[in-house]
Formats: sequence, structure tokens, C-alpha cells
Amino acid sequence: MPAETIFAGGSIVTVSDSGPARVEALAVTGGRISAAGDCAAVLAQRGPHTRMVDLAGGALLPGFVEPHGHPFGMARTGAGMVDISPFTTPEAAGVQAALRAAVAAAPPGQFILARGLDPLLHRGLRLPAMAELDRLAPANPLMIITNNGHAAYANRRAFDLAGVSAATPDPHGARYLRDAAGELTGAMEESGAIRAISAAAFVAEDDTRLTAALRRSFATLAAAGITTTSDQGCAGKMFDLYQQVAAEPGTPVRVRAYELQRPETAATLPPGAGTPMFRQIGVKFIADGSPWVGNIACSRPYRDTPTTRQAMGLPPGHCGPLNYRDDWLTAAVTAYHARGYQVSIHSHGDRAQDQALDAFAAALAAHPRADHRLRLEHCGIITDAQLARAAELGVTISFFPSHVHYWGDVLPEMFEAEVAERWCPAGSAARAGLRFSLHNDCPVTPPLPLLNIQAAVTRRSRSGRLLGAEQRIDAARALRACTLDAAYQLFMDDETGSLDPGKRADLVWLGADPTAVEPDTIAAIPIRATYLDGRQVSGL
Repeated sequence: MPAETIFAGGSIVTVSDSGPARVEALAVTGGRISAAGDCAAVLAQRGPHTRMVDLAGGALLPGFVEPHGHPFGMARTGAGMVDISPFTTPEAAGVQAALRAAVAAAPPGQFILARGLDPLLHRGLRLPAMAELDRLAPANPLMIITNNGHAAYANRRAFDLAGVSAATPDPHGARYLRDAAGELTGAMEESGAIRAISAAAFVAEDDTRLTAALRRSFATLAAAGITTTSDQGCAGKMFDLYQQVAAEPGTPVRVRAYELQRPETAATLPPGAGTPMFRQIGVKFIADGSPWVGNIACSRPYRDTPTTRQAMGLPPGHCGPLNYRDDWLTAAVTAYHARGYQVSIHSHGDRAQDQALDAFAAALAAHPRADHRLRLEHCGIITDAQLARAAELGVTISFFPSHVHYWGDVLPEMFEAEVAERWCPAGSAARAGLRFSLHNDCPVTPPLPLLNIQAAVTRRSRSGRLLGAEQRIDAARALRACTLDAAYQLFMDDETGSLDPGKRADLVWLGADPTAVEPDTIAAIPIRATYLDGRQVSGL
């Protein structure tokens, strides 16, 4: 059968384990890669209707795989939430203006939901107390979720609407913060508490508007060269809306879902249920929180600095809590693992790594499974001993190197040098023989795989500060972590992630080969086009 499309005229980087690292040409037939090799052999598949794509000196790569994202969170931000993230509203004055404008535009009683507060990047912005939010929105329930999604702040009307008072027990794995007198401060931590307060706003969502925003999220991902993403926080109606949009012709991105764990260890779909475009494969636990709000479980305390005291509101000696009891997490992980789900655990601090690895070890001892691909997420602080234990258990890690880019200038203000310098230690993980991926956790940071690659290779912050030179990895390893190894974590490495014949023709055409340019220019490489199953879904 003649090829439908042939690509040539540039660098074709295969990321293949079985074939050459680079080839001269690539053919696509029926949505699959039908040939990859020298020009003469591939051009033998050319027919009268074959479309020839001249790469014009650029590079063709496997489509990027986002192994830890939240496209639905992106959609919600674009379908009614007030977007105050530091990437769209970088100044504190702009945040305050956006909130005032939202209150002025809302009819009395309408729930106002904002997302993106970051006192570390929004320099000079204080964490809001309930009384302050009551004054800002006296006639409306108001809730502000932090950029990282692990803390939020609400006024009295929002708590009253949710039926939450000082006497309300904390949700499982989450907490409402109280003052010395036991009264609510307006602050809360983790998804159980945040969802309890925001539920009224989510119930009132216009699903038509939300599905339109989800389509825009997919388009944003495709424009960044991403062909497959995960959602590491599926719950409720998200499943129905994802399946609806995934079934539409022209949807540009595949989704693999991880459902937020439930205390009763239930799940919406059986493991692996779904279609090639949307499938539930795992369950997500959140062992601790975010470094940027002070609730990661670390063994060495945050530093006592103006940043931690004033911007973050942390007391001296603060180490952050675990969200679960050890015995509960072990039992719940074992229950899901026994039923065939892939388990993913958000674990930022080293105490969370120990708890997660203990739970994984117990689950594997009770129910051995050779190809489990159990996952640790983020791993800002993880020791060499913990990396070695993860490797021994066959656990994979997904790192967040854009932390170094965006927050690298404040990390030394928050943690001792030894901790800050090895934040998200991809270099140590590579030396330990671990298979790992890189992610953006969008909308926590914009979905920019090329920036992630650059951050992992250079370990430089936005100001140019070098943070942990020994944790740098080379561009080829970073590219693999955004393609083949990310696909491996999603149980998709037999379908995508490398340019091997027989795999899906999920491709990204770049202006240059990211493994062959100056490392500090990788993020600036133009993305010319993105292809899903050989069909162009973004670009030229």
C-alpha cells in the first residue's frame, strides 16, 4: 500500500530502543508508521497520492507525552474561574484588580471561584484571611485556590453554603485550618476540603461551556506538541465529559485517567476500561502537599526566613504534615493494586517518599505483579537511598523540573542548600538506574515540554541561577523522559513514544533538533506542526 505521507528533509529523531537513533525519512500509512530509514527505502512507498512533507531542515520527533497533567483543571480555569495564575497575572496588583472586577461583575449570591494564587511568585501578596475575603465579597461566596491546587481560602458565605463550621470534622486526607480558639481561619488544605467548599460552584457549572473549554485545553496541548496526556485527578462528571469530547472527530490529544482515590477504595471504571482516546488506567493518592504553601512532609524543616515567615506564614521548625495514616495508605494502595489499577502517589517530601514506598512494598508483597509500573509523582525531596529502593521495587518516578525554572530563585530561601540544590534530582535518578519521566502538571505550570527539557538539562532558574549542577541530565535523556519513558508510565510504550514502524504516527515537527542546539535555547525552538495518528492537529 502506498504511504499516505512521507517526511524527509530534516533530522528525524526516533527515540527508539531497537532501531537507529536518527533516520532520513519516515512514512505513514493508515495512521501508523510504515517505514523509517534511509530516503531510498522509504521513498519506495511513495505513490501518486502520497503527501510529501519537507521538514525544511527542522526535526521530526515522537509527539510529547504529558504523564502528569490536569487538562480538566485547565478547562475549569477557562470556563468560569477567575484566572489569577502568575503566568497570566504576574503582579500582585493585577491579582487584586482581577478579584475586585469579578466581585463587581457577579450578581449577589453567585459563587466566585478564582485560581492561581502564589505568594512566592506574586511577590508582596499576603495570604488572605476570612475577614478580608468577607470584606472583599460581602454578598457572594468567594473562594481562591492556590496555583498549586493544594490550599485555598474562602469567605464565611462560602463555608456557610457548604455547611462547614468550626465543628465540622476534617475531610479524609485534608483539613480546615483553625486558630488557637478553634475557629475557622478561612484557609484549607488538600482536595477533600477544597472540593467540599467549591462543590456548589462546580454543581452550577455550565457543561456546554465546560466541554468547549476542554476542547480549547486539548488544542493548547496539541499546539505544544503534546499528543498524549494524563489527567491525574479525575472525579465525578469529569469522566462523562472526557468521554464525550474524546469521541468527537478531530480530537487532537489522547487522555489516560487516574481517578482520585476514595476512602472506600471505589473507582468509576474498571482498570483499562475506555477507548484509545480516553482510558482509565490508575488511581491517584496525595500523600502530602505543595512546597509553595508549606505542606510537604519533609524530615528537615523549612528555613526560617522572611519568605517562609511572611509570604508563606510558616512558623519556625515547620516540616509539613502527611495526609494519611501509614496503615490506611498501605491498606488502600493494596486494595487498588490487587484489583489491577496502576497506583500513582503524589509525594513531594522525603517523609512522603518513605510512606509511599512502604505502601508499595506491602502491596507488591501481598499481590506480586511483574509489570506494575507503580508511580511516585514530583519527588522534590527524595534521597539516594529512596531512589535505590524505588529502583529495587520497580517503581517509576515523574519529576517536575520546571520547578527549578519558575521557583529556583526562591528554593534556597525555603530550604537548606543541600535540599534546594538537589530538588527533583533527575541526575541521581538516572545514576540509580530508574526509569523516569518529566511533566508540567498543567495548569500548575504551562504545558511546555521543551521548557521542561531545557530545565532538566540546564538546571537554571528564570534569573539564570544554577541549582544543582550534578542533577543535570543530557538532552537525549530529557527528550526520552518526555516521550518513550512517559509513554511507558502510561502503559502506552507499545503504541507511541518512539518512531518505530508499527507504532501510531504521533509526531511533532520542530524547527530544530533539541538534542543538537545550545541547551539554553531549547525552549525557544518553534513547534511547526503536531500529528495524531498521522493526522495534522496543530500548526502549519
